[in-house]
Amino acid sequence: MSLPRPLSGSCHDILRDALSGSDPVLASEAARLTGEWNGRALIPVLIENARYSRFYSKVSAIFALARLSAAEAVPCLTDLVSEPNVPDDHYWYGCKSVRAAAAVALLHLGSKAGISYLRDLAEAKDNVFFRWFAPELLRMEAAAQLHGFLTVDNLCSIEKRNSYADTAYTEPGMLCMLCEALGLIPDPLADEHLAFYMDFHSRYVRGQAYRSLYFRHRDERTVQKISEQAERQ
Repeated sequence: MSLPRPLSGSCHDILRDALSGSDPVLASEAARLTGEWNGRALIPVLIENARYSRFYSKVSAIFALARLSAAEAVPCLTDLVSEPNVPDDHYWYGCKSVRAAAAVALLHLGSKAGISYLRDLAEAKDNVFFRWFAPELLRMEAAAQLHGFLTVDNLCSIEKRNSYADTAYTEPGMLCMLCEALGLIPDPLADEHLAFYMDFHSRYVRGQAYRSLYFRHRDERTVQKISEQAERQ
């Protein structure tokens, strides 16, 4: 993890130009760095990016505003929960992820203006809630009223209803987030699901399952189990 540092004039200018530019990848990375480096002088530019960018990658600017505790971003983020200003890819996750990111950022900033949207996603068993944002929400005291949805049974019920062979439920990015969430839930049943993912075809999923199991049980027995599993693979 990068350590916070004061932004020099030239660095400030580079990040500002990237945030205001047309390349969504550069803007997203600039937003991430601005948040990590405590670039509070760029909060107005982050708000502008979050409000006006038409790319889903502006979630980086939203996360940066939360990390910077930018209270002045609350009106913008509140608007984004209902009007994210990105294409509505109803068949995928981008639009909903921007809306959810704004709702989560609001919780970080002490506002519950987006919590009803997060609850709607939870009640709909939506992967945006139960995959992409589950680990973040589980770590947040401000999201405590949503933790009741984030049980092992709810997180893994998709796998119970659908074949593991279905590509919609074997995408490594989603399953890495699931494994991360399972590492945060104080329920012994999580160990059983992590054991399955420790033998998954994606090495990224296996690695996160190892990490989550160790987070749950930091002892020599777990280290030995992970080592033996990794050697076989």
